[in-house]
Amino acid sequence: MTGEDLEGRLQRLPDGWDVGRLGDLPTAQVIGYGVTRPGAHTEDGVPMIRAADIQGGRLRGDEPRRIDFRVHEANRRSRLEIGDVVVVLVGRVGEAAVVQAEFQHWNASRTVAVIRTREPDEAAWLNLWFGSPAVRAWCERQATGSTLQRTLSVTALRRLPVPIPPAGLKAHLLRAMRLLEEKAATNAGITECAMKLSEAHFAREASDSTPWPERPLTSLVHLIAGKPRPKPDGEGALSGPGTAFVAPADILQSKSPHPVRHGATTALRKRGPRMRSGLPP
Repeated sequence: MTGEDLEGRLQRLPDGWDVGRLGDLPTAQVIGYGVTRPGAHTEDGVPMIRAADIQGGRLRGDEPRRIDFRVHEANRRSRLEIGDVVVVLVGRVGEAAVVQAEFQHWNASRTVAVIRTREPDEAAWLNLWFGSPAVRAWCERQATGSTLQRTLSVTALRRLPVPIPPAGLKAHLLRAMRLLEEKAATNAGITECAMKLSEAHFAREASDSTPWPERPLTSLVHLIAGKPRPKPDGEGALSGPGTAFVAPADILQSKSPHPVRHGATTALRKRGPRMRSGLPP
């Protein structure tokens, strides 16, 4: 889907819907990006949200970067409030999350944009919209820079078209999404419990005094390496729909036995030979 296709589809919305640019919404204000010169990490400093802390539509504060209080005070414009929407500007451009109470009065880094909303439903709606694959693709096409440092400007972010449903319908849609998120959280809990149970069984079996037979890994699987992601304007790259790819961060940041899907794609001019995985296609 091209940028024009996205806007064209929005023009075909049912009666009662409207479309506005993010920077023109009366209920949201694009504050801009965060701290450009955070300085060295300060153990007792103010926590700062970075692009890596925004994953899967949520914020992670496990090991935050901390900035000196004086740096924080000099950048009060990007001090986070409950209900702000933070958007990744560098790397996984377009990924977003809503600031919850535990992140209130943190700051944001240069790699993150801050959008301040006047209504809780507006923050939830924008977060839902940014989670759309079409919006993520739109943000990727607006981004510039190298493959690993794709950068979305605040100016481009302000141009993002946003659908505006009738008030009653918006409430129903947001309620449906909350139910789906609750179901997803339940499923994630089931997966975590299953993994812990599996690890417990394995630990019990491995504690047996009988030695286990050993075989080389290559006798059990086919080992393959991925290909470098083509540059957006390089040989073999095209604009438009692409093929999802897995980056190292998707594996390292996953708490499950499968990669975290961020929805990143790359468009290839042609596919190479099918890579062997040892599994049926």
